[in-house]
Amino acid sequence: MKLRPERTEDLSMNALLGRLKTTAISEPEQPLRVQLGQLLLQKKLITEVQLLKGLHYHKTHGIRLGEALLRLKFITERALKTALAKQLNIKLMPVDYIDFIPPNLTGYIPKEYAWRHKVCTIGRTTDHLLIVMDDPTDTVVISVIHLSTKLPITVSTAPHAVIVQILHRLYGPPDHFSLKNQRPINR
Repeated sequence: MKLRPERTEDLSMNALLGRLKTTAISEPEQPLRVQLGQLLLQKKLITEVQLLKGLHYHKTHGIRLGEALLRLKFITERALKTALAKQLNIKLMPVDYIDFIPPNLTGYIPKEYAWRHKVCTIGRTTDHLLIVMDDPTDTVVISVIHLSTKLPITVSTAPHAVIVQILHRLYGPPDHFSLKNQRPINR
């Protein structure tokens, strides 16, 4: 069932986010995915003791497991992003791909939104938009971009420093407004 909000000409990201909150979107059934902790154990990237400590830190600090494991220095960001990509069945963007990103892709995501959410367009085909984002589990950001572009979105991820490098290359340095209300990479 889809609820359609009133038609509006305001296509700003805030307006689209407001529309998103009033729109019921039915998502296709996803097969059950392996939990991140189990995936990291299977790949022998962490031990059971590290997972238990990470889970405790995650619960007591109200952060995501991946962020907890990073803060405890049990895993590298690269290993975490690789595991997240496998868990979510998305691509981990190769670092050398940066040189191939066309500079004319900034029109799909406004600079402030891109910097705030660490997300940017890395490609466009006739039928969908390719994005790379720091937190590929942030379905609200994905949905806002989908609503604003009216294109299906293909998500990939990369280490935080790579995404910041892409943002600098495409948009230039962040403005002061982009630095407000920053969120951790793994809420």
